[in-house]
This record gives sequence, structure tokens and C-alpha cells, in this order.
Amino acid sequence: MYFATPPVQLIYALNTALKQILDRPLDDRFSDHKKSSIMVKDFVEKKLGLKTLPHSRAESASGMTAVWIPDGVKLPELLPRIASKQVIFAGGLHKEIASIIPFWCKEC
Repeated sequence: MYFATPPVQLIYALNTALKQILDRPLDDRFSDHKKSSIMVKDFVEKKLGLKTLPHSRAESASGMTAVWIPDGVKLPELLPRIASKQVIFAGGLHKEIASIIPFWCKEC
């Protein structure tokens, strides 16, 4: 028997989220994610002139874009400036390539 009150609100939230996800065909949803990913990657590469990782779009994820930070740019100085533009970046976690940052833009 469980020793505490189950997280009822989380169960209801999960149920609601799953209903929202499944309210249309998953293939349509995945297609929308891919289109958004292309739009973000095009923006990062063509408008901002930044290099993305991996080298091939065929190998890239639709839910995240990793961006190389230009030499001389300090991530702690860059993140607040980007956040002020309604863009969310997160610092890289891989110790060998920590200057790469995932990119997601609310307005791109």
C-alpha cells in the first residue's frame, strides 16, 4: 500500500496532456514539429549566421537545435541578453563541447 496521498493533480494533468496530444493524428503533430524545426534552424543559420550541430539536417532532432557559440562570446553574458528577446537558450552540458547551446525561440 502507498504510504502517502497519491499526486492526484498530476494524474489529472497527465490525462489532460495526453488528450491534447492525441486530439489529432500523431503524424500531423510530428510533421508540425519538423516544420518548426526547419524554421528555427534556418533562422539560426541564415539570419543569425551561426553554425549548428550536427553537420547534417538529416541527423538533427526536431525538438532541439544545438548552436556553436562564436569564439570570444561568453555564455554567461550572452544568455541574459538573449532571454530579454523572448528566446530560451540553455548552456551546453557536454564537457568537450560545452559552448554549444540548445536553441528554442517563442517567436521565430
